[in-house]
Amino acid sequence: MASTWIGTFQNETVSRNALDDAVSLGLFRLKNAFTPSVTQVDKTEADVNVYIDTLYPLYANKSSAQLVTRRDFKPTYEYSALMYYFEYLKVTYYGWTSDGEACPNYPAGIPLLIEWNGLLGVGTKIFFGGVAVGLAGQFYNYPYFVIVYNGIPYSVTFAWNGYVDPVEIFGLGYTVATINECISATNVEVANYSSDIVTETTIDGAHIQYVSGANMPIFPSNSGTFTTTSTGGAQTVAVHLSGGSAGQSIAVTDANYTVQCQDIYSNTPTIITFYNVAVNSGGLITISLSAGSCI
Repeated sequence: MASTWIGTFQNETVSRNALDDAVSLGLFRLKNAFTPSVTQVDKTEADVNVYIDTLYPLYANKSSAQLVTRRDFKPTYEYSALMYYFEYLKVTYYGWTSDGEACPNYPAGIPLLIEWNGLLGVGTKIFFGGVAVGLAGQFYNYPYFVIVYNGIPYSVTFAWNGYVDPVEIFGLGYTVATINECISATNVEVANYSSDIVTETTIDGAHIQYVSGANMPIFPSNSGTFTTTSTGGAQTVAVHLSGGSAGQSIAVTDANYTVQCQDIYSNTPTIITFYNVAVNSGGLITISLSAGSCI
């Protein structure tokens, strides 16, 4: 019989070596220490050695001394949560392109139940309950997913070393490669009613992240929604213009509804900078370009 879990077929009995290998891989949680050997595991020993679902029909229908096969094992996990993804297409789950895109957009995503053992962090093996799962990786440019655990959203990416799910032979599990808590973002609305073009906008030196509508550059008569995690009560907002159109203006309304307005005096590419802008977590900032001067 096989000495590894992956090498054991679904209808084969399981050796202590194979069960020890499954514990080492993180596929099962160890309940009581045992000595690896070629000895085949029976129903009673399986429940003594690892945490499994004893009500799982294939296991429950065995007699106490009967040898168990790989398909009789259904692990139980310490923790579960929902993982959000953007789209399911051709047997593949697609996430988002970045932290900045995943964190503000996951509430509109699609939830998928996941399970794991131990602390949630880099290296944690994530299980999908026997579902055949393929995750879109770096080659698809949608590698960011969001796990919501204890009410806190985390942006995660996975190492693309898919392994066989312990229950479903065709199911895949993945290892967490990166994980970061999603900081509550502030929405930034940019509306261009001028004849100029907004080429980029930064808050505290960091570019705002695209969400919907028009992306940068924002042309006349267009608007877009963005987010920023650069929060604080006195932030610096810099709006970059392609040509600068004298006689027009830019107004910024911050999270405290304080309005700052500046006239544009240059006809060349320019940067209009606003200081002491309140950017509160979860709030809203509006940046509006007008064809006329400040009132």
